[in-house]
Amino acid sequence: MASIPILNPRLKHFLFPLLQLILPAGIIFTLSRSASNKIPVWNTINIIKAHTGFVILPDSSYVNLNAGSLLKVATSYKTNRVMLLDGEGCFKFKPGAGEKVLLKTRLADIFGCANSFNVSTYDDELFVACLDGSVSVKIKNGRQLVLNAGSAVKYDPDSKSWATLSIDQDTVTSWIRGVYYFDEEKLENICKRVERVYDARIVFDRPACKNYSFSGKFRKEDSIHVVLENLSHASDVNYFFDQAGIIHLR
Repeated sequence: MASIPILNPRLKHFLFPLLQLILPAGIIFTLSRSASNKIPVWNTINIIKAHTGFVILPDSSYVNLNAGSLLKVATSYKTNRVMLLDGEGCFKFKPGAGEKVLLKTRLADIFGCANSFNVSTYDDELFVACLDGSVSVKIKNGRQLVLNAGSAVKYDPDSKSWATLSIDQDTVTSWIRGVYYFDEEKLENICKRVERVYDARIVFDRPACKNYSFSGKFRKEDSIHVVLENLSHASDVNYFFDQAGIIHLR
């Protein structure tokens, strides 16, 4: 983030001692309650497009959240370390923080303790990278994998297949520094990332472009015009903005 925002004092009463947030304008905090409307169940942190977030958990562990992410933290986290993620987060758990943490996603449950890992679960995809220590990934079909530092598991919704691979940790976490890498990635998926980072809308006037593959990177500090120009120069894809500001690729 370009600057370090301060904690919103109006939320302080509700957050402490549950969790602390670095709150730029792009973070929305809500408190869910049970059916009785008396006992809180989840603290929900919603990071809107074009923003990132930083959350300090009750055990002093922390989470970096990418644009367009939603994280739910159990209000009983100190005794029941459960979270739900939709989006992308980099989790760092401190030694001696307590029992294993459970991070639930649509496709798998992830168990970690005193380690760090990065999870991306936008749309129907899942990418889990172990950065330190080890992490257990229990896939909803019953399969369970143990990842060690430097390894990852990825689900491809197109082929409906799982693959394990080695990763470069700096590349995996580069989004925290505003750098986004892609390697032989479909243009459709790259554009979804661009939409989140720049809060833009992209449509394909020529559907065949969706399956073009690209390798490279872009920086959030660059304007979206720079990103689009680079994609255009590397292929026969052209773009234009309509009057509503929607980007058309053809």
